Amino acid sequence: MNIFKLLLPDPIARNLTGYTGANSTYDHVRSNVRAMHEAGLPLIAGTEAFDQNPLLIVPMGITLHFELENLVDAGFTPAEALRAATILPSLLHGLNDRGVIEPGKRADLLLLNQNPLVNISNSRDIAKIWVGGIEYPDVASPRVRYAPAHNDLPT
Repeated sequence: MNIFKLLLPDPIARNLTGYTGANSTYDHVRSNVRAMHEAGLPLIAGTEAFDQNPLLIVPMGITLHFELENLVDAGFTPAEALRAATILPSLLHGLNDRGVIEPGKRADLLLLNQNPLVNISNSRDIAKIWVGGIEYPDVASPRVRYAPAHNDLPT
């Protein structure tokens, strides 16, 4: 959903992609995602890490948080959006050692300062990060915590 929200409104991107406007808008994508979700299809969070794209610079990592917001915008509850980024991809990809917080599972964790179930954007307010059980204190920084809303990014 990110690519439609962030890139296709750009006139240069429309010309480069052959964009015609037919069924290629964020509103169209959102309604399709809502319909699939309401039909009970398993949908997982996706990311577009296009920090190498000369048309739009988006830092790696932040797009997953944008995708969570997009999923909620499309009708997911915050809990459903979080499951679409954690346990569901693990199950669908057969990665049985991750996706949940349980003994014996891979310890990739984010500790947040605020509850994402109250507001999914709180997923960006990161206090601490662990990858494989190792804490990475320099990753949780004001740069990540106070990233602009994705509708405020330059296009």
